[in-house]
Amino acid sequence: MTLKVLVAWFIMYRLKLGLKVDSLPVEDVFDDLEATVLRIVVMDMNLDVEDAETAEPGTLKTAGGAVKAVAMLGGHLGRKGDGDPGLETFGSGTAVLAVMRKFSLALRRNLKQAIIMLVGEMSLSMILETVWQAFVWDGL
Repeated sequence: MTLKVLVAWFIMYRLKLGLKVDSLPVEDVFDDLEATVLRIVVMDMNLDVEDAETAEPGTLKTAGGAVKAVAMLGGHLGRKGDGDPGLETFGSGTAVLAVMRKFSLALRRNLKQAIIMLVGEMSLSMILETVWQAFVWDGL
């Protein structure tokens, strides 16, 4: 129970920090690997998560944009009139981001281990999407 409370608090803290102080750099709210994975997702899917006046679609520089990208992984549509993402969609997106992060770490070590890890945790469409994201990443 205590662990669930801590995880819920951490997810809520990231969401509120990213939305309230949206001009922070991505690395101040997410670690380097998560920021790299999010940049790949935003670039590959050409998501418009940053303020239209300051950045073009497909770029990710601020914590506010990263929060919106994570929420989109969780199902937030991000249309003009949708408003800010909620805790449930951000939490779902955080779970997807955690699997993508775990996969990229495993891929650095061993491709076979990464595939075995993914088969146990994701649907086939999610596996294919994550593998695609990993091979787009320049660090491999």
